[in-house]
Amino acid sequence: MTSKGFKHEKKLKIYVCDYCDLQLSQKAKLERHINEVHKNIRNFSCLECDYIASQKCHIKKHVDSVHLQLRQYRCKICDRAYKDISHLSRHMKIGRHETTTKARRNSYGRECPFCEFKSKRSFNVKKHVENIHMKLKQFQCQECEYGANHNWNLKKHIERHHLPKKAK
Repeated sequence: MTSKGFKHEKKLKIYVCDYCDLQLSQKAKLERHINEVHKNIRNFSCLECDYIASQKCHIKKHVDSVHLQLRQYRCKICDRAYKDISHLSRHMKIGRHETTTKARRNSYGRECPFCEFKSKRSFNVKKHVENIHMKLKQFQCQECEYGANHNWNLKKHIERHHLPKKAK
């Protein structure tokens, strides 16, 4: 608020893809989208095989999991290790541990296998893993690439960025 009681609103610039009408809030993101999706540009290559990627971070992940065989995601229940967090998550959902069913229920049902988060309800732990560790966004904006963990966050986003401003 200013001294006269007027609120300054920051205008959000929207960049639109000429190929598919995707709307993004940053020019760099639009350029990356066009190069990766429409022009299929892959500027980074693995030094050990023929794998190519559009981003350097994709090469690092490839080298770590394929060539170095790094298994940095470890189950807290049975100590089994995985290359990718999604594989550990699938393991946790299936529940194939070398422990008893009772121990498994007590460990995973109430405690996050990735961090120290604990809850009295296993549903809360499941949602925590999906939102924090797997970074799943259950609610996706149809107008841009924004994703949210809760429906009310998506509604707030749409009101702020995609609906016309109400005149006062």
